[in-house]
Amino acid sequence: MESKIAAFSTTKGMTRRCREVFVRQGCPEIPIYEMTMDSALAQAEKCIHDGTLVLICRGGTAEFLRKCIEVPIIDIRHSFLSVFLSVKELRKQYRTIAIVAFGLACDAVRKYNSIMNDDVRVLEVTSSEEFESSFEDAVRSGAEVVLGGIQVEALCRERGFPYFSMEPDDSEIGQALEEAFYSLRIEEERNQQYSLITTILNCATEGIVGIDGTGTVFHINQVARRLLHYTERCRIDDLMPAEKVLRTLETGEDYPSELVTVRGKGLVCGCRAIRSGDAVSGAVLTLQEASAISTMDGQIRKKLLGRGHVAKKEFVDLVGHSTAILQAVKTAQRYARSGSSLLILGETGTGKEVFAQSIHNSSSRRKEPFVAVNCAALPPNILESELFGYVHGAFTGARTEGKPGIFELAHKGTVFLDEISEMSTDLQVKLLRVLQEREVTRIGDDRVIPVDVRVLAASNIDIQGAIAQGRFRMDLYYRIGVLELYLPPLRERREDIPDLAESFMRGHKSLTARAEEALKAYPWPGNIRQLSNVMERLDVLCDHSVITHEDVLKVLDVSPGAPGIPERPASADAGSAADEALLPRMEERLIQEVLSQVGGNKALAASRLGMSKTTLWRRLKAIRGANEQGAGYQAD
Repeated sequence: MESKIAAFSTTKGMTRRCREVFVRQGCPEIPIYEMTMDSALAQAEKCIHDGTLVLICRGGTAEFLRKCIEVPIIDIRHSFLSVFLSVKELRKQYRTIAIVAFGLACDAVRKYNSIMNDDVRVLEVTSSEEFESSFEDAVRSGAEVVLGGIQVEALCRERGFPYFSMEPDDSEIGQALEEAFYSLRIEEERNQQYSLITTILNCATEGIVGIDGTGTVFHINQVARRLLHYTERCRIDDLMPAEKVLRTLETGEDYPSELVTVRGKGLVCGCRAIRSGDAVSGAVLTLQEASAISTMDGQIRKKLLGRGHVAKKEFVDLVGHSTAILQAVKTAQRYARSGSSLLILGETGTGKEVFAQSIHNSSSRRKEPFVAVNCAALPPNILESELFGYVHGAFTGARTEGKPGIFELAHKGTVFLDEISEMSTDLQVKLLRVLQEREVTRIGDDRVIPVDVRVLAASNIDIQGAIAQGRFRMDLYYRIGVLELYLPPLRERREDIPDLAESFMRGHKSLTARAEEALKAYPWPGNIRQLSNVMERLDVLCDHSVITHEDVLKVLDVSPGAPGIPERPASADAGSAADEALLPRMEERLIQEVLSQVGGNKALAASRLGMSKTTLWRRLKAIRGANEQGAGYQAD
């Protein structure tokens, strides 16, 4: 408490009386500084620097300090009683009395004159320089004694003129002391609240700046200090481009965000006016680094993704040692280092998505989302909403909260568009625009959302043929096919079949040599996916630990000695001509068997066969056409 209140005295008598009252009130530690108004400011600033929160002064000194400093100034008022007692004492010896003082003391004497019908002469001064001339005027007017403070006392002593200091009485000092303690409590509470608010603002992740009506900064948190390199009180336009901020002070118009550059760094600035009634008294600015907003956006999108949009496969998961597959892996690894769009070509079941996931996991985007969609699995209108998202009320059945599209979800990561050749031409146009502009607009919305994704696409048909037929846009092909990767069908890498078969068995069972030869001789129209299904079937149907030649033929529904299927160990290559002759028969038999098992449900059959519903429909159409023409399809 000792340095939080200080008192300033203008006379020795006032100093003595203040000390007596302070001791009686139990606060003798309050310092009292006896000085003129001219030297009071420097001492007051020193006290405030040392922790003083409230000052007790009198008369002109109090009036002067209020204009110069911001802490509460408590005035020891000149009351009627103190004037009455002073004049009463002087009347015992003098008839003509004058007072030379600042306004508050003079006002008190004027009030006394009015009440008591007295004529104490009042010479009011407004500065220290006027004291001497006003004193001379008092003497010339016939005053026998002069009332005043420390300045008048000095003049009277110098000239040997009668002087009397109008001292405050104990009640005036006591009242001022009580007010000082009340102001101190308020000031301490205000400082606590200010400290709390400052702490809260400093905990904010964005910069916050308060400016007054002139554009001068009156508050700034730690983040904003760092972003704006703030060191001392100044105008906001000295720290950053502030045309819109100053316009807010003039018009009261708020704005949510503006990109400004401060010392080469991009900042997103928002501004809101501070209003006192209808008038604008200042503004509050919010500042964020543009790069931090981008990072936060990516983190939020990741959290919205859930667990489904993650690439699980890597190049080490690929099985095979054939020249064809090793060359494909080598090329894919080089493509992984690029950020260009990639078109993966290959028959159904050759592992296009496995390669897409592996490429993503070997790229610079590996820590970001991997979002895949099969363009043939959804109707065009549903596919559009999956690709681009939609807002509330965009169409009947839409989620009330809307939904982000895969390009939003994959921001900073990879989008994999499987069977892109099955996409409608209308959607191809919209997709092309997204790839060109790197931004999407949700269905039912007009807001543009920037996205940063790498696009990997896949097709199991001849894209050039689709372009010639008008089913695929040439400009989209050139956009997605900057890089191309061809995946060989299983019949072009037969030496990998035993390894793949063993990997699908997961060590539960093993194959005889003749069983491997039978698998290698089969044409595998469904490629690796079909091989996986067959091996799972063998694992379930075979009770013994070693899968034989006969087991394989039974599951494939092939008779011993059928073209391309050896009765005994044969060479590694069974002959491509025999394989191609066997392909239609085996494919028809396999498809019909699965359709029979699922009661004709084509969607379920396609899933079990490891192909899309569209591909199954295309295969059935080809089989029917071949049967109608009698092209090599014979009864058992």
